[in-house]
Amino acid sequence: MTESRPPARQQFPSTHWSLVGRAGDDRSAARNEALAALLSRYLPAMKAYLLGKRRLRDDDADEVLQAFVGEKVLDPAFVAAADARRGRFRSFLLTSLDHFLIDQLRRQRRHAAHGPPADGSQTPVQPEPAAPAEPDVFDVAWARQVINEALRRTEQECRDGGRDDLWSMFDRRVVGPTLLDRPAPPYEQLVAALGFRSPLAASNCLVTAKRMFARAVRAVVTEYAGEADNVEEELADLMRILSGGGARRP
Repeated sequence: MTESRPPARQQFPSTHWSLVGRAGDDRSAARNEALAALLSRYLPAMKAYLLGKRRLRDDDADEVLQAFVGEKVLDPAFVAAADARRGRFRSFLLTSLDHFLIDQLRRQRRHAAHGPPADGSQTPVQPEPAAPAEPDVFDVAWARQVINEALRRTEQECRDGGRDDLWSMFDRRVVGPTLLDRPAPPYEQLVAALGFRSPLAASNCLVTAKRMFARAVRAVVTEYAGEADNVEEELADLMRILSGGGARRP
């Protein structure tokens, strides 16, 4: 039986705000690498926001993101303006993206009314009317990334520790049913397939795997939170997002 696999996952750097700091320091030799890591982490959530909340067409969302990255994110002063004491980096990024989109739309309206701007810039954004979107599409996309990264770390810890049975049990009883709508096989079946002594031993194995996953989730959220005092708030936020049904969780 082939084990289920969530979508491809990105490796997260060791600390989030130190990554932001390097991305905002134009004197740092690691700035480009840090920027690339930040973009790989946040671009999916930003695009989900533009598609789901702002109702842009796919091509328009890509154009807005390309312009936003080129005009804002690549400017060292932009990332340097983010401050952990003022709140989450993803909130800073989303607010900036929203303001950028509004400016794009205003320029587009001026273009339509008075002709192209003097600088020759183009603003082809065309939001499509649609039904109301989910209110937290950006946060849902972020939550999915957190869960995917926690899954990647859990699998790696199991494999590195020579406990493929832990990952197989977690994958078949939790990941597959939760993320892929696959039925959870009964413990009796897994005892035979994975070589456990008894259904109780299989159940205990799953408990261990769930604890490993919970630790991985906390580790990923800690990297996002930056300050230790923010971790519990971020975890509560993650649970709120997941319990809303927009991002399913094990």
